[in-house]
Amino acid sequence: MNNFTTIDIIFVLMLILSLYLLVQVLKQEKSLIEEPITHNKKRYLIYPDKLIRQCGISPSHYWLWYWSVKLVSVALVAFLLIEFFDSILLIVCGSILAFFLIDVSLLFKRSARRNQINQSLVFFTNLLIVFLKSGLSLSNAFRKAGQFGLHKNNPLAAELELIAYELDAGRDRAEAFDQLSSRTGVESLNKLAVIIKAGINVGSPVSDGLQSLADFLRLQQELQLTSRINRKALESTFPMAMVCFPMFFVLVFFPAGQQISDIMSLLGEIL
Repeated sequence: MNNFTTIDIIFVLMLILSLYLLVQVLKQEKSLIEEPITHNKKRYLIYPDKLIRQCGISPSHYWLWYWSVKLVSVALVAFLLIEFFDSILLIVCGSILAFFLIDVSLLFKRSARRNQINQSLVFFTNLLIVFLKSGLSLSNAFRKAGQFGLHKNNPLAAELELIAYELDAGRDRAEAFDQLSSRTGVESLNKLAVIIKAGINVGSPVSDGLQSLADFLRLQQELQLTSRINRKALESTFPMAMVCFPMFFVLVFFPAGQQISDIMSLLGEIL
């Protein structure tokens, strides 16, 4: 009984520690302004710094949390499987899946973050054009568009604040906008960076290219919305068919089958 109580206490402590570490790792937009230029300080570790940065997390600050969650997850799953199962293969497979659990959660988080940025990009681009035409500098236009056009919890707002901070600090504009698209992994931001870099190098107005980009992004969003509606309509067709088929069978096939049966019985009596 004492041994079972000790096991329960260890299990609860490991579970609490694992949940705490997971929350810390997945905390959004943490310390991005503290390190405007991201360097890979842990090159000797197998560490997905690019994936973590695209999730809105500073890689240099979270490598310890990342590996702690991995090790705690493996220990927790292995402990549970050992307690309830005797299969070594099951224990090994469960431990391997637990080892990559944090990576899968980061992939989902990156996908959700990219979708949120894409949804906010059209309005931000239009607002950026307005501020640029009003005479603001590029860094101030980015900062104002992020402050007044986006919610403070929006991941795009954090990235805009960061790039404005970099431009004010004197970083090369072409390099800063290249890093913007690399930090997020959003293809539309890459197009935005290309347009701004081309305008800076050639000396042409950036607002004209941004207006074309805004129109393209708006059309792309409309096509995605139409495709999503069509997919939902197609997905709803199958359950509707499953629900309507019994009624269709009762109203159409059953009376017809009954009439055919009566006719065959009548023919049998005549013959």
